Amino acid sequence: MLTDVAPGDIVGGIPARPIGKVADLVEKLKVKTEALPWKDLLDSHGLHYHNPGIEAELTRLRVEYFYSDDQEGR
Repeated sequence: MLTDVAPGDIVGGIPARPIGKVADLVEKLKVKTEALPWKDLLDSHGLHYHNPGIEAELTRLRVEYFYSDDQEGR
């Protein structure tokens, strides 16, 4: 039985067991984020604030990405 979780470990299950590392997950998510079709739009307008002027385009890109017929690999 797992009683301690090492720093940076991700655990899951019953009984809990290590299933990954936080650093690995962060890198995986960085790669996936860079591949999102709206990443360039956000980069060009800054990620640190809400920009109502790009919301319509963000919504269009996200709906197309998440609800298109081509869902392979997502």
